[in-house]
Formats: sequence, C-alpha cells, structure tokens
Amino acid sequence: MNTVHEQLINAGFKQTEDKYILFTVFGEFILKEEHRLTERYTCRDYIINTESETFSGKIYTNNPENFSLTLNRLLNQFNSFNMTNFVFPKNEEKQIEILI
Repeated sequence: MNTVHEQLINAGFKQTEDKYILFTVFGEFILKEEHRLTERYTCRDYIINTESETFSGKIYTNNPENFSLTLNRLLNQFNSFNMTNFVFPKNEEKQIEILI
C-alpha cells in the first residue's frame, strides 16, 4: 500500500513546502498540510480553484487506502468538470466536507 505522499505524487501533484498542487486545464487542486485530529484520524484541507468558482473542504481519514479512494473520487469529478452538484454563484466559496 502506498503512503499518502506517494499517492499524491503518482496522481500528478507537485509538492511545495506546505502543500501539494495539481494543475489541470480546469484549474488548480490544492491539498494543504495534514493535521492530526486524534490518534486514529487525520484531516487534510483542500481547495479547488476553477475559472469561475472556488471550492474548499476537508478530507478526514484513518487509513491511506481510504484517502486514495476519496482523492480519486474528487479528481475524477474535478477532471471531468462534473461539478454540477456543486454549482454556486461566481466568486462564492463553498465548504465541502468528506468523512470516510
């Protein structure tokens, strides 16, 4: 099983000092530093910037494999630009939280 770092690099994210960034034709997908919530759970903030919208939220996980599945779901939705479930007025930020 790959670590979260390996999963992000394999998915095309570029690592900077305190975050990972994936640049696509639709915009940028930013994963911020991981925070430990409890002994079992960690949390990672994310921001998706598109030309017209900004989405932000958190990914909670207690297992790197679960993180990978959630990341893949988010990336598939982002890369297909199927954000119709998350349609908001331009320049309005929306919080989306995912618990796995």
